[in-house]
Amino acid sequence: MKRYFEAGVFIAAGRKDPRIGGVIMAKDIDRSRLDTILAEDPFVAVADYEVTKVNITLTSEALKALTES
Repeated sequence: MKRYFEAGVFIAAGRKDPRIGGVIMAKDIDRSRLDTILAEDPFVAVADYEVTKVNITLTSEALKALTES
């Protein structure tokens, strides 16, 4: 996961509460590339993944870069 943060692909990550999984925010990348990245996850054999595309339109000033194309 660290290498995808360093590459600028992942923006944020954290566990869900209650601890039934986690969430990763990724920048807008090609779906096939995202699928390749997910396939590298060591939990791929036991985890279920749900990918949801979100078009960010409003943020705080600290996250303004998320709304810029």
